Amino acid sequence: MAELKLSKSKIKSWALRILPSAIFVLIFLLLNYWWKQNSPNRDDAKLKELHQLSLEIPVYPDFTEVVTHESSRAMDAGLYKYYFSTAEYDDVKQFYARELGNRGWKLSSEQRQYDWFRDYGGRNLAFEKGDFLIAIEYAGAGSNDRSNYSINFIWKNR
Repeated sequence: MAELKLSKSKIKSWALRILPSAIFVLIFLLLNYWWKQNSPNRDDAKLKELHQLSLEIPVYPDFTEVVTHESSRAMDAGLYKYYFSTAEYDDVKQFYARELGNRGWKLSSEQRQYDWFRDYGGRNLAFEKGDFLIAIEYAGAGSNDRSNYSINFIWKNR
C-alpha cells in the first residue's frame, strides 16, 4: 500500500512540474492563432494573393522549377520558387526589370549575395509594389545547389 501512495505522490509531483509548462504552451498557441485570425493574413488571405501573383508573373523561358516552399504567419507570408537555369544573370535581370516594370513594380535594390561568406557571384534583385515584394535571387556560378535561381513572392504587414 505504501508503494501505491509513493507512486501517486510521484505522479502528483510530476504533474505539478509539467502543468505550468503545458499551460504556457497552450496560451502561446491560442494567442498565436488569435493574432493570425485578427491580422490581414486571416485564413491565409495574403498567401493566396501571393499564389495568384505567382501565376500572373511570367517565368524566364529557360527556368526549370525544382521545388516550391511557402510560409504564412500573422505579419508576413512567402511563396518561394526555386529554379535551375543556364541563363546569364544579366539576361534574367533585364527580363524581370522589363516584365515587372511593365506591371508597375519598382526595382528597390540590387545586392551581392554571399553563401556562408563566400562570393560565388550571387545577386539579389528586389521589386516592390505596396506591401508586396518580389525578390529574384541568383546563387552564382560557383554554387553547388540543385537550383541556382529563386523567385520569392513576399508580403509583409508594415
